[in-house]
Amino acid sequence: MRTETKLDVELWNYQYVNSILEETHVLSHASEAHGILCGLMALKSSRVKDIWLAQLIENWKPGDSVDDSCEWVLDQLFKLTVNQLEDDDFGFQLLLPDVEDSMIARTEALSFWCHGYLYGLGISGVVDQINSEVEGVKNIIEFIHDLQEITKLIATEVDEDDSAELAYMELEEYVRFGVMSIWEFVNDQMGNRSQTLH
Repeated sequence: MRTETKLDVELWNYQYVNSILEETHVLSHASEAHGILCGLMALKSSRVKDIWLAQLIENWKPGDSVDDSCEWVLDQLFKLTVNQLEDDDFGFQLLLPDVEDSMIARTEALSFWCHGYLYGLGISGVVDQINSEVEGVKNIIEFIHDLQEITKLIATEVDEDDSAELAYMELEEYVRFGVMSIWEFVNDQMGNRSQTLH
């Protein structure tokens, strides 16, 4: 079960995380950084955090120091993401702008998130190890293809109306559910090679 922390509300704020990352010149957009982390989680390895940081911070290697505020945010984001993915109540969420933000900003962030996820999943090598004959693999391959299409979304062509809002919400939920499905698949089919993430 997920462990609640008092940091949830403050940290799970796209603008807050993004501002910290921008101030410390992290290489990724906040949503993309979170997507990379979630893709890397498929490794089920204790090295995930180090691999993630190496993607975000230029020339970073284990043992290097990081700006205090950035280090704290990334550490807490890592812990919260692990807790969410392991939540039996499906509490996993994508790190995206709030509903008060423009549809353009939210669509762009979702595209960045999917790009990051695919990048992280590619580094994990999990897709290459999937047996195409295992039940459920077809759905995973289709989902990955759909994510590739989402990364091509052009935010400036998105309308700011109720129909666009509904389409965005459905797309976000589709991505969220698909990521949880891959997480469960990895646990069920490939868990015997895993190590603790904590």
